[in-house]
Amino acid sequence: MKPVVVFSSDIAGLTGGVDDFLKIYRGYFGDKASIAVEVIGWKHQWLEFVKAERSNNLKIMGIHGPVGVGGMRGAGLKEKLLDWLMIGLEDIGKSRGVDKGIYWLLHENVITQNLIDSQWFDRENKEKLIMVENSSIPGSMEKTLSKVKVIKQKRGNVGVMIDLVHLLKEYEGYCYGLGYRDFCRYWARCMEEVKVIIGKEEANPVGFHLPIGIRTDDNLPVEIMGKKEWEQLALVVKTPKVRYLVFENQRRMSDQFIPPRWFGLESIIERNKRILNSLNDWGIIEH
Repeated sequence: MKPVVVFSSDIAGLTGGVDDFLKIYRGYFGDKASIAVEVIGWKHQWLEFVKAERSNNLKIMGIHGPVGVGGMRGAGLKEKLLDWLMIGLEDIGKSRGVDKGIYWLLHENVITQNLIDSQWFDRENKEKLIMVENSSIPGSMEKTLSKVKVIKQKRGNVGVMIDLVHLLKEYEGYCYGLGYRDFCRYWARCMEEVKVIIGKEEANPVGFHLPIGIRTDDNLPVEIMGKKEWEQLALVVKTPKVRYLVFENQRRMSDQFIPPRWFGLESIIERNKRILNSLNDWGIIEH
């Protein structure tokens, strides 16, 4: 069974919406294409996608819940603002009218021991598929797997979402802007680690966040990645445990407050076409 190809609504930014998302991705897939989406849980925006699902041939696969960075040591104004703007655990618990077949995504650092010990997973949320994503803090991938393993003992409906950029950033010395040779060294290490992760019993189901946007602190350097690197990934993601391939496409932080339809829409569409054509050629997606 092939993984479902999903596109994050992050490309719409904080002030865009369903129309921006559809214009960007139908610029590649065509006007009548059904597009699977992971909705960023902005409080003011996420229900717009839920309401638009049937009438716009959208398929909501997941909703990205809280990331929990605002309360972490050293968190700045940006992190606190993001936390404030995003739905919280209580919103997930109260959610109604959302397809039970979707997943709810939580960052690993949101899942504290107190939350695990509470009834949050066992009452109104026991039927929801929870996908737990690693952060870029050193040791986060190990913590993600450990927490998923504990939660699975309480309820089976939990999986792992591996953010490849976050995993790369765990490695000492890795940063965006490395030369091709140095990047390939880190990429090879990342691919080997991912194989080990997928082999673990608790890692089932598995999803991947594949960030292909232009925000340099949280995206893959797709401009220097070639056939070899993507084919290495294609071999990894086509294993039976992998259920979701989620393409994130973040713009620069300064662009988050400008809807794409106001500025840069055509250039976004053209960049998407170029990247997605390459991913199609190299076996990551099919179109």
